[in-house]
Amino acid sequence: MSSSNCSTQNDFAPLSFTSRNNRFRRSMDRAINDGILIPWRKNEPEKPKTALQLLTVDKGGLTYQPAIGEYEDIAEIEFASMYPTLMVTRNISPETVLCSCCKNEAVPEAGYNICEKRRGLIPLALEPLIKRRKIYKQLMKNADERTRVIYGARRAAIKWMLVTCFGYMGYRGASFGRIEAHEGVTSWGRETLLRAKEIAEDADFSPRRSNQHARSPPDFMACSVTVV
Repeated sequence: MSSSNCSTQNDFAPLSFTSRNNRFRRSMDRAINDGILIPWRKNEPEKPKTALQLLTVDKGGLTYQPAIGEYEDIAEIEFASMYPTLMVTRNISPETVLCSCCKNEAVPEAGYNICEKRRGLIPLALEPLIKRRKIYKQLMKNADERTRVIYGARRAAIKWMLVTCFGYMGYRGASFGRIEAHEGVTSWGRETLLRAKEIAEDADFSPRRSNQHARSPPDFMACSVTVV
């Protein structure tokens, strides 16, 4: 649904706050609609890794602390919905990571290949949520107080659905989960922050702080680089 058709609180059905069942139902609904087979019980073991491979891919987020001091003219580069957006734009999904049909090294550091011939189930399920959350943000600007509260609650519900989708992808019991896809998201997250840091340095800024906590939901939606 485009933003031009969204003008009242009835444009979208209400969303409840997330739970494991909500996350599972969203991906299952998409799989059923697209004719994708749903595993009755997940029985795919994690592929073996050497100690060096684990050190490379199992880093989580990227965080570095600033030197203690007083600073002026501070700016911040913030990435809203960073992990879900990376899943959508980089086509990260359990069935697309390490596919058997494409030969590339799309995932930074890890070198995992990602399918280039089809869109993954997880990106297809998340993209409408990301778009809907952006639409609610725009609608809130011109809404009355009561409607703004309704839109805000729906944005919050979508936020927590997006927050948990990343962790659930790495859950060993998730029907549509895979640890390599989980690792691919954090790898792209680290790469994105490092690129932002380099862009800031090229513009004569000095990066002071980076915040990307892969296992901390409150920081999950607002990965950032602070520069001075």
